[in-house]
Amino acid sequence: DSPLSSQCCKRMLVILGAVCIILTLAVIILTILGKLLNHDLSLAPLMPGPFPPDEGSECKLCPMDWLSHRGKCYWFSKGNKDWNGSRDDCPRKKSHILVIQDQDEMVM
Repeated sequence: DSPLSSQCCKRMLVILGAVCIILTLAVIILTILGKLLNHDLSLAPLMPGPFPPDEGSECKLCPMDWLSHRGKCYWFSKGNKDWNGSRDDCPRKKSHILVIQDQDEMVM
């Protein structure tokens, strides 16, 4: 081994070590950010439903970007998902897929 080749190997090891440390820190930071952004909807800012409330309904608060209608909260996705994707997304929102109960919900 020549001194030049030994020095080159040491330099490469330092660079590879630095890259590994940077990548590890990036994974940790992205994991923390992911957990912060995927917050519990129960902690989301609440938006009051219709005011004054519809006759015969109770006052109900819904998460922001959800629609309040007759004491229920509805969320309409702007994305395109198949049925299974939508079903899997509901528990993350602490909700369930809408089962239409009456004509009023159908019009909604």
